[in-house]
Amino acid sequence: MIRATARDLLHRGLPAHRIRVSLERNMRCATGHCGHCQLGGVLLCRDGPVIGWERAESLLSVREL
Repeated sequence: MIRATARDLLHRGLPAHRIRVSLERNMRCATGHCGHCQLGGVLLCRDGPVIGWERAESLLSVREL
């Protein structure tokens, strides 16, 4: 859903740097030590679950099983 919405916003002319998305992962330690919330090179508990589309696009390009 996030990918589809971001693509639609880009298609409508909104610049990528204005799109922010909220990514969620299950957390254990909430301090970035265990790596359970890691998505690519981002630790969502430490770096924040809301990130710009420019950074999130590459993280969400990998299809999950």
